[in-house]
Amino acid sequence: MPAQPADATLHHFSELHQYADRAYATLDALCRRTRIDAIEFSQDAAEGFTTIRAKRTLGKFAGTRLIVRMHTPRWLIRQATGTVQTDFGEEIRLFAEEYCVAHADAVVAPTASLARHLRERLARAPAAEVPYPLAAADPTGAAGTPSVPRTTAPELVFLGAVAPAKGADLFVKAAEHIAAREPRFRFRMLGPDTPSDPFGGSYRAYLEARTSPQVRERLSFHPLPLEHELERALPPRSLCLFPARWDDSPYELLQAMRRYAVVMVSPHGGMAELVQDGETGLVVDPTDPPQVAQAVLRVHAAPATRERLAARAHQAVLRHCAPETVRMQMEAVYGGRAPVSGRRAAASRPRVSIVIPVFNQARYVQETVRSARGSQYDDLEIVVVNDGSTDPRVGEELRALRDVVLVEHASNRKVAAARNSGIAASSGELVMPLDADDLVDPTYVPKAVKALLR
Repeated sequence: MPAQPADATLHHFSELHQYADRAYATLDALCRRTRIDAIEFSQDAAEGFTTIRAKRTLGKFAGTRLIVRMHTPRWLIRQATGTVQTDFGEEIRLFAEEYCVAHADAVVAPTASLARHLRERLARAPAAEVPYPLAAADPTGAAGTPSVPRTTAPELVFLGAVAPAKGADLFVKAAEHIAAREPRFRFRMLGPDTPSDPFGGSYRAYLEARTSPQVRERLSFHPLPLEHELERALPPRSLCLFPARWDDSPYELLQAMRRYAVVMVSPHGGMAELVQDGETGLVVDPTDPPQVAQAVLRVHAAPATRERLAARAHQAVLRHCAPETVRMQMEAVYGGRAPVSGRRAAASRPRVSIVIPVFNQARYVQETVRSARGSQYDDLEIVVVNDGSTDPRVGEELRALRDVVLVEHASNRKVAAARNSGIAASSGELVMPLDADDLVDPTYVPKAVKALLR
């Protein structure tokens, strides 16, 4: 089914926003024609944003599970690189990605490290930790594909985007130390350039301008080969450094391990969960270039160690990323059989705190509290804030209340401050403001909770 065209009558904040709208229109039309059990979105670029919003706010896709598969999220990249520059489009993307993760029916993360960060930032744990499937090698794909120049000299390879988050600059710093001790070494960087220098320009040009002449003549940049082309670009037992400031489980790492490469990975992120130091590769701190150089030169000088690490890496990645295993794990998520934890599970019956600010409304407050208490919801807390009432009858009415949290202001600080004090004193996951002269329908709270969690 072809993708629906963009709606020219709508305003979009960015191209990513427009694409999310097109994805929604296409999926909505498809679901009207046939039953769809599950739809999986990539978290990257928030392609499921409009679809997930439509399910939550409009009741669309009621019989379809909307699932988000995690990659390294933007907020983690910003945190790892210390990025402070931003623009409107970047902020929209950050918001939309977090919205998708927070409100999808299920989230899948490839590593425990990323799962932990999701719990810490968004109070949500994945439904499952599922690695990326590693596709079978294409034995026919290598013929006729462009080759990446190789040399018989010892070399260190970088695989991935030429960007600060991937540690491209840390690779070059390690190269400086290696070249100073072993001038025969050459260095290849396989991956796309990115507009990520301090002024939004080419990061490759930024690195080249800051590289010593000794390393610059030994350093080469090439496009990242397609999966089936990697057979020619990366010979077995190649030394590959993944010096990311934070990365989860980059597919380039999985490919290198399958190609019998000797991989050296950063401990920052999820890569060290797959690579066991000294067993299936090396774990080195990329922020310590002398240490990295020492590790590279040591393993280069030990052919038997390279052979052992490469063979074990190959076996480990095929076992960890076996397509059949991943298929069974994802089928459980699609069918709702995987245990869903985190935000949605913990909030299935969240505590609700009803905050009632009172100022000289003695005649109404008892009836208001009774109506709140009559809500058809079990886990309910009532917080009453006396906002410096001058009518002595208010104090009498409030002291007669039972099973409420009572907050007192010495003077009148107005309704906004009274609500804030009540919220600060509350223990609920959800807060509902209620004026002291209003009543609430008994069915309102359960309906509102259900709509909010949808």
